[in-house]
Amino acid sequence: MLRRVRRLTDEGIVLTVSPVLESARIGLVASTLVGMRVPPDRVDESASVINREPGVSHNYLRDHDYNLWFTLAAPDGAALRRTVDNIAARAGISPADLLDLPAMRRFKIGVRFRFFPDGGGEDGI
Repeated sequence: MLRRVRRLTDEGIVLTVSPVLESARIGLVASTLVGMRVPPDRVDESASVINREPGVSHNYLRDHDYNLWFTLAAPDGAALRRTVDNIAARAGISPADLLDLPAMRRFKIGVRFRFFPDGGGEDGI
């Protein structure tokens, strides 16, 4: 399996392989979903700042006023807040352009994203 994954990665078919972790078991008990209003010409720069933060599991661009979103986990609420503030400062985002939605309850769900190179699914969506 590893040989095949390496080959598919070398061919550019597999872009990344990453684990799904039980964050609480590794000491990350606080988490949040953050939306940021980022000027279109600064999205790549801001995403790069977010990507460098070890507690971020993923980020994504949305067609919305808050256009750049990410999830973050930390050891506690204070560390979570400091990290969100630090990311915003490094990305040049003001507190008024930040929407921080800390988790109140944890849910574990299975999510699988299907990739369609042409941007559409079976029904064209």
